[in-house]
Amino acid sequence: MTHSGSHVDAPFHFLPELPSISELPSSHFYGPCIAVDLRPLQPAHGITSADLRKHEFLLTEGVFVLLKPAGATIAPIQNRSSPSGPT
Repeated sequence: MTHSGSHVDAPFHFLPELPSISELPSSHFYGPCIAVDLRPLQPAHGITSADLRKHEFLLTEGVFVLLKPAGATIAPIQNRSSPSGPT
């Protein structure tokens, strides 16, 4: 696995002539969304297009898709002002 956790790869990550994250409008990162629960899949099972097609009926134009993969857990929110957690 080369990527994990919630993140966004800037277009610049793929081609140097494309925009960096700071050049993208903030509207590219928030809006209505749906969560696709893929936790029933085995953790070693790569997510395939067939897995995603099962959820096509949920999609509408302009809606972000969040994937909840196998092995996903909800981490506790920590105080980010201190590396050791809440003070």
